Amino acid sequence: MRIGIFGGTFDPPHIGHIIIPYWVACEFALDKVIFMPAYIPPQKIDRKISPAGIRGEMVRMSICEESKFELSLIEYERGSISYTVESLEVVKRDFNKDELFLLIGADSFAQIESWFCWERIWDYATPIVFRREGFDIAQDLKRINRKILVSTAPVISLSSTMIRERVSSGYPIKYLVHPRVETFIIEKGLYK
Repeated sequence: MRIGIFGGTFDPPHIGHIIIPYWVACEFALDKVIFMPAYIPPQKIDRKISPAGIRGEMVRMSICEESKFELSLIEYERGSISYTVESLEVVKRDFNKDELFLLIGADSFAQIESWFCWERIWDYATPIVFRREGFDIAQDLKRINRKILVSTAPVISLSSTMIRERVSSGYPIKYLVHPRVETFIIEKGLYK
């Protein structure tokens, strides 16, 4: 099988987190995409984020209608800083005969050389980079001379930060997140 791995904080997951992986799955004939919410994202150690269990539940709600999508809580179960290379190593053990692909936004890819043991990512998966506003993938491809696939997925200028700010300011988030996630955020009083 061809399996995509899509990690992130997902605080909260929004429609871009669904549209892009679906596009990439179709574009690169992926059999499934595994969503992997980070327990403690290394780049966000000093920031307040929602508990991993809450973020995982919101991801579950967001992906439940797409058969190609699965949720993995391995980073949550590990209970420590979520390093991509360590998670890929675990997934590769479970899917050792399958081909793995790491779905990564151009914004994150631009910083990949600062990631823990970043060179080892290619031991487990081939990155598929999708465009993000304000980031030039071509420059990063020149700098990092390794096998990297580039998606034609559209740029979706939506972020979890934007969603949190809208909720905090009392603005609606309808159509920006899955309806179940919208209800969950309201009922739990998240991002107030």
